Amino acid sequence: MRTVKVGIVGGGLMGRETASALARWMHLLDHPVRPELVGVADPSPAARDWFESHGIPTFASVTELLGTDAEVIYAAVPHHLHESVYL
Repeated sequence: MRTVKVGIVGGGLMGRETASALARWMHLLDHPVRPELVGVADPSPAARDWFESHGIPTFASVTELLGTDAEVIYAAVPHHLHESVYL
């Protein structure tokens, strides 16, 4: 099974839901990939607190998250912000 390192941009509801889904991924049968959450970027300290309380590294900016070994970035932000995150 191959591990894929995932970073999440956005620590709100969808960021927390994505982190929870990644944690449950191991229960899928016969799936060739295991995601590993390596960090979450959000400018809000309150949003980062939830992840930090679960031992997940956090960053105040997308640029900092991109400095990690994340192979995949999930944009858990409102749709109108996706373009700015991915560019």
